[in-house]
Amino acid sequence: MLLRFGQHPEPATKKEIMSQETPSLYLPKVSVDDRGCIFSVVGSQESMPAHFVASIRRARAMELVIFGGGVKGFAAEDVAKMVPWVVGGFDGFVGVAMSGGTAYFDKATGKLLANAVTSIPPVLAHHNECVAIGTFPRVEHWAMNREHHFLHTDKYGAVLDDRYHHIAAVQQNASDVLGWQGDMEKRFSVVDALNDWRKVYVIVNGGAVTRDDEAYAALSRGMNVIVARGSKREADALVAAVESDDWTLTAAEERAKAGTDAAKIADVDAIVARCQGILAGRKDLVKIVDYGDATALNTTLKSLGFLQQTV
Repeated sequence: MLLRFGQHPEPATKKEIMSQETPSLYLPKVSVDDRGCIFSVVGSQESMPAHFVASIRRARAMELVIFGGGVKGFAAEDVAKMVPWVVGGFDGFVGVAMSGGTAYFDKATGKLLANAVTSIPPVLAHHNECVAIGTFPRVEHWAMNREHHFLHTDKYGAVLDDRYHHIAAVQQNASDVLGWQGDMEKRFSVVDALNDWRKVYVIVNGGAVTRDDEAYAALSRGMNVIVARGSKREADALVAAVESDDWTLTAAEERAKAGTDAAKIADVDAIVARCQGILAGRKDLVKIVDYGDATALNTTLKSLGFLQQTV
């Protein structure tokens, strides 16, 4: 059953909720629009629509948590940790959870999955009276799946995740597509405008876009960043940089591709130097939490002033 804001469900323990839910469904506890998920398309030269910001401000608490990263290199047990980690860590969250607005689906059943970082906001909106908001760039011409009626957003199986409350797709124009970081300027324009809100970026795994356009972009703005230790790739690279001043993992994937090409190696060195410059004097903004440790995640969020308003 969907509830309007201000309506409360019958009390249930977290164990009861986890045992009764359909993991692939994750319908939100509260509704922003009775029709379902609001979908906006925004030109890269346009301002974000007022309706998008209005959906954000429907949240009961002025707390914004953005989830960035990926699951590349994850084993099945790594994927299995994600939902319990965020559900336990964000117990009672009534702010805004933001990510990429897309998901993957089971081709046999046609049900949306919760096996990617971009699936976290709908998971949280299913367990808490929070608002799930998404932005993603149009990196490919869209197509409708005729069997399950999903909107395909790329060539790799991602589809629009209608379990969110509001999603905005950012496009260059009707003919030209953007890169994978193409929505970040617009996303951060919203983040910057919410100057009276508590804000934090949560980083899990991730590659170049996660590093440059999410984690370090957030740090450069003075935002706190929670990074999941043990989630691999650029997340663990940031942990190593903060804890040991070890930069060998940063841009490691680009360095491996560079081989012995001097020009490409120089480009990678420049990436690392830029990250070093941003992190200098900002290490205190990075909060390290073991991936899968829900108690530590919850404690860290509370230390940053989150989860102060309970359901």
